Amino acid sequence: LHSMSINLTSVIDQSAAAMNALMNRPVDAPLQVDTTADFALQTGNILAIDSAYLMTHRSDIRRSSDELHSMKLKQQMTLEMGKPVFGIMWDNMRMPFTASGNNTAMYMFSAMAMISVPIAPWFSRGYKSGSRSLDFKMQAVEKMQQGRLHQALGSIREDWLKFQSLKKELQIFKAEVIPFYAKTYQASLDAFSENTGSIYETLTAWDDLTMKEMEYYDKLGDLLDIKVLLETETEHE
Repeated sequence: LHSMSINLTSVIDQSAAAMNALMNRPVDAPLQVDTTADFALQTGNILAIDSAYLMTHRSDIRRSSDELHSMKLKQQMTLEMGKPVFGIMWDNMRMPFTASGNNTAMYMFSAMAMISVPIAPWFSRGYKSGSRSLDFKMQAVEKMQQGRLHQALGSIREDWLKFQSLKKELQIFKAEVIPFYAKTYQASLDAFSENTGSIYETLTAWDDLTMKEMEYYDKLGDLLDIKVLLETETEHE
């Protein structure tokens, strides 16, 4: 038990140092844990999350949407390049001197028009081919995005069901299992104090109770790990 206590103390110290580093605090700063808070209850209904939520919150899916938007703009630009382009420029300039060198108030105006028409057939075919290529790429990105959405929703649902199952198991442990072993230990301790029980039975009952309490905290750690995983999958702020 002494060796186990040393190992647990080492794990606690390492975890506290990691938490302090994440919070930009000195690694040896004391870390107080709120043991009264029920972290299992501090979660919403994950099953209410749908594809619309993931489209706006999951960074990898948002990146696919940005990529699609960029492709659509590029396609529009490609199609515009296949259309005639018209341009006109208007300019004026004051003539400072006449031919004899005297000042003048005369102005010179100029106008220039330009038109660019992609007449050659290969120009038109090239633009259309580029547009079709972008269509195929957008379809591929959309399918990949839908695949990510379905995979993410499936993983979230699976982990949420694991979370709920482990949460119920913890509630049973806390309400029924641990109190049962605590009563057994107390009965053994009372019997031993009255010289009607043995020290072996008392120590066995104490060991059983301690093991069940440790098992409870192990399960609580697993529950918090699943909760962190769910928050990562949903990128919940």
